[in-house]
Amino acid sequence: MSIRHGGFVIDIPTDWSDQSTLVFVGPRPVHLPTTAAVDPVSEAVAVSFVPGAKSEPKEILATQSAQLGRADPTFEVVSDGPFPCGLGEGWRYTQKLTVDGQQVVQLSVACRAGDVMVLATGAVDAGSFALCEARIAKILASMRAEAVA
Repeated sequence: MSIRHGGFVIDIPTDWSDQSTLVFVGPRPVHLPTTAAVDPVSEAVAVSFVPGAKSEPKEILATQSAQLGRADPTFEVVSDGPFPCGLGEGWRYTQKLTVDGQQVVQLSVACRAGDVMVLATGAVDAGSFALCEARIAKILASMRAEAVA
């Protein structure tokens, strides 16, 4: 199996499990240095791949949400539904949780790309989610497979 990211390619044995994760972080917002300024958290997107996943996108996200709920008593699924993207029809969950004392809202998406399940999560602090939700959704919707020349 070959794994490709931009111009980088690595061939791994077919009996190995790909546990790679790509993480992308937006720039930190600029605030005036006042006592009213809260330590800002930039939005971030993480993408991971699960080769050979047999479950459907909705089932995988339900399982992940159940695990998060057991780990974080503040965890809440805000909404879920279909999520179209360049990989095809997937499923999305909008979730609230606490990470290191910080309230976070994340948009988690699962889409199948052939025999690989693509899991992507865009997250930001809860106070910024309303401002960042459309951009995070657009980034996640841009996932696609392209032919390599």
